[in-house]
Amino acid sequence: MKNAQYDKNKTCANVKEYLQDFHDWELEAHRSSNYLKSPDMSAAKVTSSMKNTTEERTLAGVNAKFECDQRLDTLELLASLNRQDAYYSDLLKFRWIYGWSVKKVCEKLAAKYDIAYIAERTYDTHLKLASCEFAAICPRELRVFK
Repeated sequence: MKNAQYDKNKTCANVKEYLQDFHDWELEAHRSSNYLKSPDMSAAKVTSSMKNTTEERTLAGVNAKFECDQRLDTLELLASLNRQDAYYSDLLKFRWIYGWSVKKVCEKLAAKYDIAYIAERTYDTHLKLASCEFAAICPRELRVFK
């Protein structure tokens, strides 16, 4: 499969969607966490539907935490490979996890990696390369093969 050709534009779109979903999973993890911290209902009569809701909430919280961790761990793995991949990891994290504007991402990357200036056209090229690198190491198959 390594030599198989894949559609880079669709792959980039998949990576973008996958990383942007981080916020939804993070909210679900917090929602489940807060639900589980609510007052104890042990004195109240517990029905079977309440038990299922608690179990489902617990499972949803664990799943949401896993989804968040998987995204962050994959970015950390990418960053650990070499300096170029660390740059790509930061680019993806700043843009899709933190939700920063393109201008702010370019400014922060330029400052962090001691680059004079990053043009938006260069940013677009680097974003595509970063997305392809991320898709290659992500546990989920995000690449779209031709």
